Amino acid sequence: MGWKDILEFPGKFLANGGHAQQDIPSQHRLLNAGGMFAGWWMMDQMRHIVFGVKMKSEGEYVEIKREDVPAALRFLHKSIDWDPLSETPEHQWKKLAYQLFPGVGAGLGATAGSIYAFQRNGREQLYKGTKTQQALSLLDADFAAQYAQSTPLRLLAAFFGTFSAASGLTFMYGFFLNPAFASANGAKIFAGSLAKGNLAPHKAVPAQLEALGSYVQEAVKTGKVSNAWAAQFAERILQPLFGHELKSPEAQAQAVKTLQGIVEESYQKFNVSGKPAKEIAEAVTKDLSAKLGKGGIEKTLKTHFGLDAKKAKVGNANPLIWQFQNFLASMGLAKAPTAAVHKTTASAAFPLGAAATALGTTVVIDGMGSKKAMAADHGQTLSTTETPLAPDVPATPTETTEHKTPIDGLNTSKHMRPDATGKTLDEYVRDAVTMHKSQYEGKGKSPPALLKWMGDAQLAVLPSNRLYSAIGLTTGLMVAGNMAKIATGYGLDGKAVDAAKVPTFLQGMKGIVKDYTPGGLRPRDRWIKYAQWGVYSLGGLAGIKLGTGYAYKNVKEKNKDPHYIEDYLPRISMHQGETWSWLASVSGILGSASGMWLLPVPGINYGLSLAARATSMQDRNFMLGGLNEVMSGATTTSFLRLREGVNYLCHYAVGNPAEHPAQIEYLAYTLLGPIFKDQLTVEHIQRFTEAVHEVRDQFWQEGGIPKEKRKEALRTMREVFTGPGLEVLLIDMGLNPGTIAFSQLNGVMGRIGNVGISNKIQVEQNAYQKGLEGRLEIYMKQGLISQERADWVRAGIESIKHREKQAAPAPQAQETTPAPVMEAAPSATFTEKAPQKNSIETLIKRSEKPDDWREAARLSKENLAPAAVGG
Repeated sequence: MGWKDILEFPGKFLANGGHAQQDIPSQHRLLNAGGMFAGWWMMDQMRHIVFGVKMKSEGEYVEIKREDVPAALRFLHKSIDWDPLSETPEHQWKKLAYQLFPGVGAGLGATAGSIYAFQRNGREQLYKGTKTQQALSLLDADFAAQYAQSTPLRLLAAFFGTFSAASGLTFMYGFFLNPAFASANGAKIFAGSLAKGNLAPHKAVPAQLEALGSYVQEAVKTGKVSNAWAAQFAERILQPLFGHELKSPEAQAQAVKTLQGIVEESYQKFNVSGKPAKEIAEAVTKDLSAKLGKGGIEKTLKTHFGLDAKKAKVGNANPLIWQFQNFLASMGLAKAPTAAVHKTTASAAFPLGAAATALGTTVVIDGMGSKKAMAADHGQTLSTTETPLAPDVPATPTETTEHKTPIDGLNTSKHMRPDATGKTLDEYVRDAVTMHKSQYEGKGKSPPALLKWMGDAQLAVLPSNRLYSAIGLTTGLMVAGNMAKIATGYGLDGKAVDAAKVPTFLQGMKGIVKDYTPGGLRPRDRWIKYAQWGVYSLGGLAGIKLGTGYAYKNVKEKNKDPHYIEDYLPRISMHQGETWSWLASVSGILGSASGMWLLPVPGINYGLSLAARATSMQDRNFMLGGLNEVMSGATTTSFLRLREGVNYLCHYAVGNPAEHPAQIEYLAYTLLGPIFKDQLTVEHIQRFTEAVHEVRDQFWQEGGIPKEKRKEALRTMREVFTGPGLEVLLIDMGLNPGTIAFSQLNGVMGRIGNVGISNKIQVEQNAYQKGLEGRLEIYMKQGLISQERADWVRAGIESIKHREKQAAPAPQAQETTPAPVMEAAPSATFTEKAPQKNSIETLIKRSEKPDDWREAARLSKENLAPAAVGG
């Protein structure tokens, strides 16, 4: 490849892999996302009626009154009686049904939208028309075989499309949606060589014949017919269909030579002296269309190449998809394609649908149909596993100990916990969940771990980001494409612009690019074409950026005034999401033919980039085990981060009827692990858990917290576990929120998101630390922390500024050993000998008699901290 080829490669690649030319650009992505949006919304409304509750936020549900349901649907109201926060097996099956309800609609809507895209362009009708024929021409058989490949791919795309961005499965959504489009639209997917083009044989043949005229006119000027056209025809048509017969380089070279002979024979026949080049080109094109086009190619292949059309590999434009279709055929889910008889290209929709129905029926019968299963449900877990951290580790009996001594100032506890001796955090949390879930043994069978994870990973909200990004892409491509079309006088498909259809205010733009021949072989023609593709694609990029910005317009408002640690962390994630919006926009301009959706690379893979954008703006973790820690810095497979997590914890602790909810330790590890990775210990998990129980125990009675006390209980939980209460609790536990390094948050997704915004991150870090230092005085005045503990927090802030690690604080009440010396500020060490007043008790009392201390803490940030960076 010479330097000229290197310079041309981006333009060639964009022209080859950009979005296909349609009356509505990127309409397949748009209609698929639109159908998903509509289907999700409709089934979401239905589940509100059927279950009688609506999820307002994670863990928070509001009742749907019967009188608010349309009269025709009232017979369905609360037909499934469900306690959303109960962990009994029965209610966990119901929870799974509640989670999957909208996904069913989303999958059906996405499938319908995808099919409608090809009804609009007529290919669905064409495909149905071929079904009425017993035998097909070679090109029709290639079309039918490739179109049939789209059905199983479309169904798989719909299945994976029902999962949220946090699931980590949006990569798989794009992995199947793109080849579904390519198969139905007759595209060839880029596999390392632009010479192969981006069209399947049945579309490449007419395209090659249309391009023939330029080569003929060039031959009239030079006196020699270039073999480039013949080489392209062999590469783009003969190789996919007969590559299994033209195996050797010699056979392939002979095929090009034969084609060149056919072209030269026709050229010599019509190249009459004095005849205009355009007429010669038209005559040659017409002649070769009869020989190599639909209806004539079979005979030419037989007589000139010795190739039997019945032995062609139809539908082989994309060999991997062809192999997948044959794999399905081997399982009886589809039929292998052949060139001779159409019925062998039949769609796999029915058998695959039957298989999916059978699987779904089995799950429903197992979970809710039998009396035994009706007593079965799973805990309110946010993990993929029966035990929260390790899918392949079986639950084992664990030793339990009853709390007989205080834990750093907390009251004596009656709650059971596993023995922590010699255990890692993962092991301890797993054992705790297993122990607590044992209370449901004998009460039925819970959903399998995989189904639990699938339920938690479902789209929990409308897929607005996908839809608005798709709308933006289509709009941007359409606007920019039309502008470029008017400027050049031709569309990207080579068709001339109808001057009468150009708006009056744009008439001045028409034809400002002079001397341009679409499909011409001159360098000038090629570069103008590349520029036109560039403008078209840049419009799509801008559209995606605006679309995803609109989808999350409320996030900036929500995060604009941070005060406490759970306010700042979503704001950091939001800043990182802005970087991902650019990566999603850049990757979104590449179409299915580009093949870039095969590579899980940020800025190249649209599904991955858009998922990272969504999870950043939603402040959520990836859930897929194995990737969650790397991608998001998560310690469990829950999507929850701190702000949403403490909100969920408050509702979960109040609404769960059990005396020993199964997931408190798991939630503690989920929320604290990512931000205190190097400092978190089993003791911290125990102390956090005890804090939850200390609040619950104020209200809990046999059967759960009474409804009339839940509002007060929720207020008390929020007093302790949100805002200043959470900061005090963390400090009391020996976890310094001032040492959380914002630039190190959120794993690889955060590191990439930090690119270009490191200054913003640092300003946010400084603002939070100054605000926290100001609040320490309030906390001391309120008797929530001691002077020594406040000094320890300040010393930690200094340590992080000097990139040093802070030592743990001194033991409290029950221990009198000297505290370790802190590296950053030895003078700030403390050896607190007297018991510190229990901050949890103090916070609980504050909730009983609300005063303005929280407002004072909030205002301290405004007085001391610099303004946070604008969103």
